[in-house]
Amino acid sequence: MNAISRLHTVILTIILSLVSLSASASAANQPTLLIKLKSGHSIAQLDQQLSSKYLDSSAKPMFKQARLRHAKPGSKTAQLKRWYSVSNCDQACIEQWRSNPSVEWVETPVYRTLDSTSSNTSSDEQSKDRWHIDAIKLRQARDWLTQNGANNDQPIVIAVIDSGVDYSHSKIAPYMWRNPGETAVAGYENDGIDNDGNGFVDDVYGASVAGLIADHSGDPMDSQGHGTHVAGIIAEQIALLKDSGIGPIRIMAINATKAGILSSVDIAEAVDYARANGADIINMSFGGLEPSQAEREAIEAAYESAVLVASAGNNGRVNAAGCQVQAVQKYYPAAYPFVIGVMSSQKDPNPSGTYLYKGSNWDCNPFDDVEYSIMAPGVAIWSTLPGEREASWNGTSMASPMVAGVAALVRQQYPDKQEYPSRFVVNQVINSGPVLPAKLLSDATTLIEYRQLDAHAALTASPQPVLSLDSHYFWKSRTDLPNDAASNPPLSSLTAGQSVDIGLLLNNLNGQANDIKVTLTAVDDRNQAVGWIRWQQNQQVLTSRDGHFQASNGLRFDASNGVIGSEQPFRFSIADTIDSATTLTFIASIDAGNQFDPNNQYRYPSQLTFRVTVKPAPHSNESGGAFWWSTLALLLMRLYRRR
Repeated sequence: MNAISRLHTVILTIILSLVSLSASASAANQPTLLIKLKSGHSIAQLDQQLSSKYLDSSAKPMFKQARLRHAKPGSKTAQLKRWYSVSNCDQACIEQWRSNPSVEWVETPVYRTLDSTSSNTSSDEQSKDRWHIDAIKLRQARDWLTQNGANNDQPIVIAVIDSGVDYSHSKIAPYMWRNPGETAVAGYENDGIDNDGNGFVDDVYGASVAGLIADHSGDPMDSQGHGTHVAGIIAEQIALLKDSGIGPIRIMAINATKAGILSSVDIAEAVDYARANGADIINMSFGGLEPSQAEREAIEAAYESAVLVASAGNNGRVNAAGCQVQAVQKYYPAAYPFVIGVMSSQKDPNPSGTYLYKGSNWDCNPFDDVEYSIMAPGVAIWSTLPGEREASWNGTSMASPMVAGVAALVRQQYPDKQEYPSRFVVNQVINSGPVLPAKLLSDATTLIEYRQLDAHAALTASPQPVLSLDSHYFWKSRTDLPNDAASNPPLSSLTAGQSVDIGLLLNNLNGQANDIKVTLTAVDDRNQAVGWIRWQQNQQVLTSRDGHFQASNGLRFDASNGVIGSEQPFRFSIADTIDSATTLTFIASIDAGNQFDPNNQYRYPSQLTFRVTVKPAPHSNESGGAFWWSTLALLLMRLYRRR
């Protein structure tokens, strides 16, 4: 953990300590441990064994919605039923759970903060620059919809997981989601009964899942302001589009915040509520530096039916190494591979001609597995506050709901989730807008560029597949694979006389490419064809890696995510006659289809390269003919001189 990460943790610890001092009795019952059982194991016996020693530390089920409602067997949602939370668990208790063979995963809760700063308030409508509306081409999208018609008249729901929403605000109220289970029948609304049986009484506009279960309620009213500002940005987009012929877009409010802090326990519960109650888009304008497996699995389950959007954060940090910066931070949930991570752009360029807001976190390597995907306006954004107020705020918190609004617009046009799954909507949103200069690196010559959110392009463009090389592996050829990566270590260099297997892992942006065919060829350091290797298999069709936007030639992973080997390897052998080390360059010629454009029969060609050093065989190897010929020549020379 770097110094920035430690500082962030210290600050969160201080804030949480202050919160706990003001409510120590409640805090005593907060979850201190999250556990996931192995498949097929029951909590009852384990809980009885442990709670007999730790009387106040019994495990309680997480993900109430996943348990209350039917989940398809084998689905990501069904797997959520294996999660439990444990309160009042000290270190000895934690170690008991951690060492139990029936437990697959153990973690302590992590914490997130909201991502914005206020900059201005005013009651003068003329002074309120709505520059972001034109920047994301929302009026062009409206005009296109008006001329071409809409495809769906059913509501699309955007869940705002935040500090709650002032659902009575005049600019938000017309666009609030109303829970049909609590409002469809006359007399149900605000009757003090959980009419739809989802565990929340009168959750008409959403729910509050912050803090203790006893504090959960069906009232997501915002007392802090952040969630209302976020929701107001979405409401403004809906208001502009409402006469274009599209179906309704509605805002579901979920409060998961206590004193400006969000626990991964509450976030996971909020995502579960949004998914179970039909959210099509989920906006998360918050984040933190540590990942959470429980949070990740809740988000991954929601991704089966919803598009997830999150702010990239306002620390001004990069998310991966390789961009001339030492301090690297991954910011979650934006850094998860199935979440649209949103960076903040500004109206006018910086002196360097770039548009990334100086406070925004930023992405280093495009199309990798830790991706902030797009820029959207996030500076001087006017929106609503509780009590009929408005203010101009800065931050990726403001950029994220703009992306969520456009994602809802795309989903409204492509409502069939079987034919157009979440990753289709994601790709339309993040890979269709114009490319803008974003950041000039410290060498003053390297320019980083990102796509800017564009509502019109998201509706009308057909982005092409994008593939990049994540990693490559060389192993000694074998017919069977072990059970762990340590038993089959990859080769850092190759040796004459070896038979070698190659594994490839490609990043497949949002799963857009399908039928990915790869052919490998090799050239030497003079770019000449190599005659001293012989291919046994140089063509493969790559398959998707579950839960990731990646494709491989049958790579197998162990429990620690280490690569064991390939079940469909590229394979070649090296002649034993090499007399000096050389660099071998492999060229991967790729031919792929476009999965989400049924009218596009075009095949997309591309090339990727990777390299390895090939060395002569060791002198002790009798198959190294060059060594023996040189030795014989030396002996003959010595005999000649003695004459």
